[in-house]
Amino acid sequence: MTENQKWNKKIRSVTFVKLSSRGEKDSTAKARTQA
Repeated sequence: MTENQKWNKKIRSVTFVKLSSRGEKDSTAKARTQA
């Protein structure tokens, strides 16, 4: 694996974690407003 491929993989996993944590926040906020 080249350095570039390692870097792309790292960026992708970090982006995924950010997106999933944001999604969790959004869903909990929606649940609060509906409750």
